[in-house]
Amino acid sequence: MARQFDHLVHCVHDLDAAHQRFRSLGFTVRPPAVLPFGVRNRVVLLENAFIELLTIDDPGAIPPAMSGNFSFGAHTQAFLAAGEGLSMLAFRGTDAPADARTFGKQGLGSYASFDFSRDAVLADGRKVCAAFSLAFAIDQALPRLAFFTCHHHLPRRELFLQPDYLRHANGAKRIVEVILSVSDPAAHQDFFERLTESEASAESGGLCFGPSGERIVLVRHDGLAQPRAAAYRLEVADLGVVERQLSDSEVPYRRADSCIVVAPADAFGVAIEFTASAGG
Repeated sequence: MARQFDHLVHCVHDLDAAHQRFRSLGFTVRPPAVLPFGVRNRVVLLENAFIELLTIDDPGAIPPAMSGNFSFGAHTQAFLAAGEGLSMLAFRGTDAPADARTFGKQGLGSYASFDFSRDAVLADGRKVCAAFSLAFAIDQALPRLAFFTCHHHLPRRELFLQPDYLRHANGAKRIVEVILSVSDPAAHQDFFERLTESEASAESGGLCFGPSGERIVLVRHDGLAQPRAAAYRLEVADLGVVERQLSDSEVPYRRADSCIVVAPADAFGVAIEFTASAGG
């Protein structure tokens, strides 16, 4: 079975500004949280995954990048030094040490699994310790992007699927695609087949990985100097609701291919696309 999305890491310089823009886009955004390796986030919860808006909180608390130990904070710092955008993609995991061993055997990066915890508040007001274990995979031909599995030790539903934070003014439901722009999709086929545990399928001059409704799409960008994340696509109940939200908030957008697109310049370095659900 193909790996399922857990969350996207969207790096921004100014977390407060990102919070205000995502509210203008019609999202409900959780309060900020500080992670124990020099970063701070806000999260947008969706039915199948979440968007993590991430920035640097304390540069002095960032562990240095070392051979065999992936530094989440150092990767974020280096990514932001070159610009904002989608820096990492996480899949659901249940055994990070096993995933790390698998990635090493497959040539996807030899990194030890990484454990951390933070305080969290549940929907009923209880304070808990939320613990996570990560296993990282890297495509050396995509130096600005990182991938990992994320094991939630506290039941994921209890921590993240909180009804008040799943209601969005724009009607957003799910992350259905992550679109990566690369110079040659075929050059990355082996990596993404192993990473996603799925076979590639060809579509519109690119390659798709994973099931319909939750997939990675590699598209060709001729002359691209640096592979980068191009967009993430969200399923919404009604495009008309999205259009009214963006118009009322004076957020620039365009209609294209039966979806509404907010350009990277207006969404912190990565395009955000909204597409209607079946029957929407």
